[in-house]
Amino acid sequence: DCDTGPLGWRTPFLLLASRLLSAVWAVGLLWRLARYKNEKKELKELLKGSRAAEREIQEQVNFVGKCVGIHRKIPVYLSKEVPGPFIIGALRSRIFLPEKSYGEHELRIILEHELWHYRQGDLLLKSLCIWISWIQWFNPLTKKLFEEVDTWGDIHCDLHLCYGAGSQRTWKQYFGAVIDNVPE
Repeated sequence: DCDTGPLGWRTPFLLLASRLLSAVWAVGLLWRLARYKNEKKELKELLKGSRAAEREIQEQVNFVGKCVGIHRKIPVYLSKEVPGPFIIGALRSRIFLPEKSYGEHELRIILEHELWHYRQGDLLLKSLCIWISWIQWFNPLTKKLFEEVDTWGDIHCDLHLCYGAGSQRTWKQYFGAVIDNVPE
């Protein structure tokens, strides 16, 4: 004898369906966590295959960081395996650059762009989107959410670095450096 309550929430069918859906959700979450663990392993491999940037590059990132209002040191790594520059890690941030020679002006633009992602909170927002995508793994809109956050973060960096207060470069200089460092 089941107590159906006012809306029939305790019917045998709904109880069975909720248990099945909960089990499917838990399996999906475990799958996403396993993928995350694999991604962490790939990042560790990338770190092993990378080398710390020269003192000049690290000094440049520290200087640029202070200019954009960041007072902590963010390490820079050079790697032959990364297709383009990026910053990763909301708590322990790192900048990865392709291993090649950079002009001083080009390097400053790249570092300023990556550090501006840190400054405006893109890394934290992306981490939040990742958590949302783990919980809502079955929802196709979470992937779109992450893509939109990533796109708008880049657009905001581009606008700030070209037209923001104190910008001393033209959009041609900025996007010239961007195009030269876009992954192929």
